[in-house]
Amino acid sequence: MAPMEEEPVSATPPPPSPPHFVIVPLPAQGHTIPMVDLAFLLAERGARATLVVTPANASRLRAAAGLAARANLPLEIVELPFPPPAETGLPAGVENVDQVTDYAHFLPFFTALRSLASPLESYLRSLPSPPSCLISDWCQSWTSDVATRGGIPRLFFHGPSCFYSLCDLNAAAHGLQPQHGERFIVPGMPVRVEVTKETRPGFFKEPGWEAIHEASMEAMRTADGAVVNTFVGLESQFVSCYETALGKPVWALGPFSLYNRDADMMASRGNDNTSDVDAQTWLDEIDEDDSVIYVNFGSLARKPPKYLFEVGHGLEDSGKPFLWVVKESEVISPEVEQWMSAFVLRTATRGLVVRGWAPQLAILSHRAVGGFVTHCGWNSMLEAIAHGVPVVTWPHFADQFLNERLAVDVLGVGVPIGVTMPVMLFGDEAVPVTRGDVARAVSALMDGGEEGEERRRKAKEYGEKARRAMEKGGSSYESLTQLIDSFTLQAMETTEQASQPPPHFVLVPLAAHGHLLPMVDLARLLASRGVRVSLATTPLNVARLRGVADQAAREKLPLELVELPFSPSAETGLPPECQNADKIADDAQLVPLLNAMRDALAAPFDAYVRALRPKPTCVVSDFCNPWTAAVSRRLGIPRLFFQGPSCFYSLCDLKSAVHGLQDRIVADEHGTAFVVPGMPVHVTVTRGTAPGFYNAPDFDALRHEAMEAMRTADGAVVNTFADLEAQFVECYEATLGKPVWALGPFCLGNRDDTLMASCGSTVLSVDQRALAAWLDEQATGSVVYVNFGSLVRKAPAQLFEIGHGLEDSGKPFLWVVKESEATAATAEARDWLDAFVARTATRGVVVRGWAPQVAILSHRAVGGFVTHCGWNSLLEAVAHGVPVVTWPHFADQFLNEKLVVDVLGVGVPIGVTAPVQIMDDVSLPVSRRDVARAVLELMGDGEVANERRRKAKEYGEKARRAMEKGGSSYECMTQLIQSFMPSGVTE
Repeated sequence: MAPMEEEPVSATPPPPSPPHFVIVPLPAQGHTIPMVDLAFLLAERGARATLVVTPANASRLRAAAGLAARANLPLEIVELPFPPPAETGLPAGVENVDQVTDYAHFLPFFTALRSLASPLESYLRSLPSPPSCLISDWCQSWTSDVATRGGIPRLFFHGPSCFYSLCDLNAAAHGLQPQHGERFIVPGMPVRVEVTKETRPGFFKEPGWEAIHEASMEAMRTADGAVVNTFVGLESQFVSCYETALGKPVWALGPFSLYNRDADMMASRGNDNTSDVDAQTWLDEIDEDDSVIYVNFGSLARKPPKYLFEVGHGLEDSGKPFLWVVKESEVISPEVEQWMSAFVLRTATRGLVVRGWAPQLAILSHRAVGGFVTHCGWNSMLEAIAHGVPVVTWPHFADQFLNERLAVDVLGVGVPIGVTMPVMLFGDEAVPVTRGDVARAVSALMDGGEEGEERRRKAKEYGEKARRAMEKGGSSYESLTQLIDSFTLQAMETTEQASQPPPHFVLVPLAAHGHLLPMVDLARLLASRGVRVSLATTPLNVARLRGVADQAAREKLPLELVELPFSPSAETGLPPECQNADKIADDAQLVPLLNAMRDALAAPFDAYVRALRPKPTCVVSDFCNPWTAAVSRRLGIPRLFFQGPSCFYSLCDLKSAVHGLQDRIVADEHGTAFVVPGMPVHVTVTRGTAPGFYNAPDFDALRHEAMEAMRTADGAVVNTFADLEAQFVECYEATLGKPVWALGPFCLGNRDDTLMASCGSTVLSVDQRALAAWLDEQATGSVVYVNFGSLVRKAPAQLFEIGHGLEDSGKPFLWVVKESEATAATAEARDWLDAFVARTATRGVVVRGWAPQVAILSHRAVGGFVTHCGWNSLLEAVAHGVPVVTWPHFADQFLNEKLVVDVLGVGVPIGVTAPVQIMDDVSLPVSRRDVARAVLELMGDGEVANERRRKAKEYGEKARRAMEKGGSSYECMTQLIQSFMPSGVTE
């Protein structure tokens, strides 16, 4: 053969810069944590991730940022100033949903989030080159305009399960509006899903929230796709259907929580530890695996004293070792303090009560934890699933009821505690959950005979699937690869030079824990993949996220926090420090808060993005932040909306809206059950449980804005994974007509306790080592974890019921009681809680305040989770293979319950059928018997319980695989990033 002539040597173009994802989580624990996880996942994969949060939230992420820095991950936290109280009417310092103590501050809080648009826009414009993509929480619809104006592709992160998100989307698409008490089938669902008005999917459903809901829906419609914290092995049919219904790519990248693979990262998710209880040490001392019941109701659900008592007594009666996380706000009265002290002493030999924040991921991953009493928030549910822990489902509101349905009915990993009605965020006195319910559910979960063994088997199987999903070659891993690659390719296609900086995603989360945390997770996931990520939020939330920023810096992750100035004005009626939904004092403050954020944050966000050079690649804003749509549109920046709930819920919500069902549901006064049209499974909802955020009268304007922002978004980001909600993701994408990026579970992107704990309040309420030690002492899968999220605040009576129910269940428990619940409690309630803690100290832990949920759910001792069915909590439970007790309260929680209970089969419903106000759940009829029943059913050893547990473990494994390279969520993220930049993704 003749020698070939040498070709002229040409200069090899430099490799392209990695894509830059700017993540804008909702400033709420349940939303921020998975987005922080996602940010880490992205950064670990070579993408630059920037978490855009307010200062207070940035401070919570300081530990996470430090971890990222130490790991040389390209993750940064950008602080956006939160408007001052004078502008928002919020209390001073309120920058996160978990800081909202008055429901009246919620709307002003969400409104105030809109003022982050200007500083976010300024930040985006200040960048040398536009970010590749902006990923914002579904509730941060205001990022849509920012992305549009900056010409940045935008994905929305949908925090709940795809099951819930699909229910929500289908319910909205079909106009599903069940009447009070009426059961309706959610149309278009791949499985039969029935909802009532109280448990129907849909965020921002309350009066006055219409504008925010509409803006969020519009931002979802105009987004370029969605990122979900789930995995194909858990919700495959729902992810697929959600994507189809949405008409956009849905990147199932979870469970994000499985990214947290060591103690420091697990602890850095959420608030800082303020408790002197070492759950890890306690768990280490538990000889029997799967013997501890972990009890945690998330960052929002706040149990009143009577329900703390019921939970405590239920745990005590169950006879099971327990790790019970009790929020500090739940034990502020002398009565509760006294009761709790007595309870702790009385149960010291088999229980640990963590007051405040507990490292949920570390707890759920502990071999001793065998159950989780959860509020059914998706983060908690997915964390449980990811660690193979079956759950007692105690949904409270939002997506939690549908999360419960997913866990209990679909996945078969949950034991419902029996809640059928949602509660207000700050109370649930009318929910009839008694110690008997708690004991029953815990016993059912931890014992359960063949049914319990099957439930546990399923949970462990899902846990294994979650693990594999996050590994290289797994569905979530490969989905993340595809997501990153998609933005890499997109960025390359829009420039003449091959060497482009990475895509830059600006994330604008809703200032509420349940929305903020998943978007922080998402920011880290993007940054770990080499994407530059900016997370824009209010000062309070930036402060809370400072640990995440520090960790990102140490890991050299391209993730930054952008502070959007915000302080509620006096006209809003909100305290000046109200910069997060967790700062509102009652339900009436929610609409003013949302309006204040909308009015105050848009301008600084606009200014921030406008100042970026080049402009960001994409804005990803929470669905509840619809004001970002105008900013993105003005600047010509692609915008994705982050839909915090599950795809199941989101699809129900969208189908209901599309088919005009929402109007019929809202008008119903007879409890009619409406079938959500167009769902791949049968879903019925009532007025109280129907999908649709901002559906209440006060939310009309906000809902309109949110829906419009969804319509104009370029896609959506959801915190789920294909194996969990494939059909719902597919249907959601088809219905939305935009890409839906299922990138979760985001929580699997956090690898240690420190990172897990850093996303909540500035200080953890529990000693990580002590909590882990307590969990280590518990038998594997034996602990039921009880946490009702960052917003739900239980009234004393409900705290009593929870406590007694946990006590009655006889299961080991870890019960998280919010500080606000304790503060609002009577002296009698505080005394009761002290007595309860003393009484159950041998088998339970009550955490007063903030607990590291992902760390708890990831502990092998946690075998069940009593949850409010917030999607973050549910997905965290799912991601860790933990079955749940679903106790939905409001918003998407009822449909999350349906997803978890009816579709996934990993949840046990506690029996709530009607929603409650965020700050008050006095009308929620959950008794101690309901709590005990659900816990016992979840933690039992029967065939059904074992199957539920098996499913949870299976989904947990699927979640893990989804987040690993080759997994659906990993590859979905790869595609997302590629859509903004052609190459350069680190695998």
